[in-house]
Amino acid sequence: DSTDPPEGAVLVVSALTPSLGPLLPRLAGLVSETGSVLSHLAILAREADVPVVVGRPGATTDLPDGALVQVDGQSGAVTVVDIGSDRPEEPS
Repeated sequence: DSTDPPEGAVLVVSALTPSLGPLLPRLAGLVSETGSVLSHLAILAREADVPVVVGRPGATTDLPDGALVQVDGQSGAVTVVDIGSDRPEEPS
């Protein structure tokens, strides 16, 4: 939920919007499907030491809720480290 992410969360969004600004101090990372590294929010995030990856199409569908991800703002890499234990199990 982009309106109230927990402390230390990596927020995955479809677009960078100004309303995300107040959330930056508590985020561990920010991934956006669209946007530019020169956008105002991306610059604010970097200044707050929050790694940002922009222009990653499909991020909101490819990165499952609750997954542990590593965000490298320098290289633009977003790596799924663990799918997460709070995801429902698929029927066998």
